[in-house]
Amino acid sequence: MSTYNAFYVRQAADDVTRAAILSVYPDAQIESGADFIGAVLSRDAIEPPEQALAELSAKLGTDSSFS
Repeated sequence: MSTYNAFYVRQAADDVTRAAILSVYPDAQIESGADFIGAVLSRDAIEPPEQALAELSAKLGTDSSFS
């Protein structure tokens, strides 16, 4: 069985967003899209990072969601 842990920030990818994500999750693999930036987390990160995502959303002034 495989696990895919990622979260997405509804915001165009830029250096500020990338730096904010990497400050919380330094080992995340960053994915960029036209209207979002995503971070793929370790397979070991099985608990939703609700508090960290809420703080990241507030810091960036946008929504973040975990999948």
